[in-house]
Amino acid sequence: MALYLFEIKHKGIATNMALVEDKAWEKQTAPLLLTTLQNHYGGQITPADITEDWFLGTDFFWHRHGSCSQRGKIYRLAVRIRKAAFLKYTDDFTIREDRPQSHQKTELEKIREGEWANLYAYAFSDGDYILHWSLFRMSRFNPDAPFSYMPGFGPNNQNDTVTRIYRISNQPQGFRLDSVTPAAIPANQDQKRTAA
Repeated sequence: MALYLFEIKHKGIATNMALVEDKAWEKQTAPLLLTTLQNHYGGQITPADITEDWFLGTDFFWHRHGSCSQRGKIYRLAVRIRKAAFLKYTDDFTIREDRPQSHQKTELEKIREGEWANLYAYAFSDGDYILHWSLFRMSRFNPDAPFSYMPGFGPNNQNDTVTRIYRISNQPQGFRLDSVTPAAIPANQDQKRTAA
């Protein structure tokens, strides 16, 4: 029994450490992506509160017609920024399917229930620059499109995250709103592009 409790506690620590690392990466790279989106489309992006994040899969609110005080369309925005090592997978995007240990509601469950962001900004970064980004309209997302599981994060692995990999090209027309690889990345960034 003691060994079983140790394994549960150990898995919980590993899950918490991964969450801490993910949050640190997001804190470092999300401002880069938000600035990129604002420069490309305009508007103002403000953080969502923790309740919006946990229950509605919303990281930010995007006021597309100016400041928060102006009347206009407000979009719920979810963001995911992958590390530069994954840059060769710009036609792929990931969605969490299950959290078998913590039983937290996942992105896929929220999407199926209609409780997720309107827009999904999916990007790749080396920590200093956004190397590629796409913007998806989630009302056009087909969760039943062909997918594969991320290696090591399938339903038979011992992780608290089961993650699906979808191909953008397998999604319905109108799902991808934009996909951009910035033209000018400083020369010294070529080495960072391959770093994990």
